[in-house]
Amino acid sequence: MAGLHLASVGLRWQDVNLDAGVLSIQQVSQDVAGRGIIFKEPKTVSSRRSVALSPATVKRLREHKARYAEVRLPASTALVFATANVGPIDSANLRRAWKKLTRAARLPRLRFHDLRHAHATLLLANGANPRW
Repeated sequence: MAGLHLASVGLRWQDVNLDAGVLSIQQVSQDVAGRGIIFKEPKTVSSRRSVALSPATVKRLREHKARYAEVRLPASTALVFATANVGPIDSANLRRAWKKLTRAARLPRLRFHDLRHAHATLLLANGANPRW
């Protein structure tokens, strides 16, 4: 789907502070017909933001980063989520994988983009402020 913005696909290790438990949205990826995946600044000033990470998420990201070190990828500049050849993840492939995972888990139909709203809802339900 041309024009799909996926901030997580554009997330770089240099924008993740695991010690502080925070990631910073500094760029997004976009599928552009005829050009493939490009990276650019977020659309709005409010799109450039910091997001608090749960301890469980920090733990998983540390494990994920350790795998980068095992294959000697430059974690300081590499994408956090990349293909096997260290390129950006194609949004169509991400959507297919997400659909497969949600079906296997017998979850209701939920678009990958809907995770933003689900996350905010869960934060509110647990008394946290979803905007940091």
